Amino acid sequence: MAFALLRAAATGASAGVLLVVLGLDQMMGIEAPVLVASIAALAALLARTRWRHAGDWLLGCALGLLLLVALTPITGTLLPLVVRDDPVGHIRPDAVVALGSSLTTGGHADNTSVARLISAWSLRAALGTPRLITSRVTRQVRGRRVGNERDIQLLHALAGGGSTLTLVDSVYSTRDEARRLAGHRDALSLRTIAVVTSPTHTRRACATFERVGFRVTCVAAVPRDVALRGPHRPDDRVRLGRQIAYELVAIVLYRVRGWV
Repeated sequence: MAFALLRAAATGASAGVLLVVLGLDQMMGIEAPVLVASIAALAALLARTRWRHAGDWLLGCALGLLLLVALTPITGTLLPLVVRDDPVGHIRPDAVVALGSSLTTGGHADNTSVARLISAWSLRAALGTPRLITSRVTRQVRGRRVGNERDIQLLHALAGGGSTLTLVDSVYSTRDEARRLAGHRDALSLRTIAVVTSPTHTRRACATFERVGFRVTCVAAVPRDVALRGPHRPDDRVRLGRQIAYELVAIVLYRVRGWV
């Protein structure tokens, strides 16, 4: 009996690891170790019931889904559902808005944030827009709260300045960013904005800003972690698949809540 419980737990843990690779932890907002341990424990509990093969079925489904994403072009087929990239040739926005992302465990702006800022500065220079807006993101690091403003200021200086830099404070989600900017003291002068964010985040993000009253030109930042267009390696497809799956779930939630 002990071996059966151990086998079921191992099978469940294996399924959990594959689901983490596919991004289920991000979609559910659960830490990866907690998700894997929970699935392993559930599989062990079911080992003594008529559902004792549930772990095997879950492992098989997770493996099949992973192979589908990694070895087929399905991610490219699904990309239009989450990507929006408007033409920018003739726009004159009041500001370029680079959406925030997250911080590393060391308290620095992550690669996604940097990629968005690089594209935003490039767009601002091309359009001659005098104002750049981005978000201040904070997290708890070794018992103290740190933010990304120092990295933003450093990157702004390295980019040569040349624009008014505005930080929108206390941001935890795309909805927060839109509402904070709409309520900013300079909001009345911001009727038309160019929103720059990661490609798979564009459709939801720009719809969120439009929902609070902005006229938005949506611009997909150049991704630095994976090429948006093929051909893709299996690991590229899995990375894109994680992003697409997360955004599809988020779009549904935002629509249910009336945020887009």
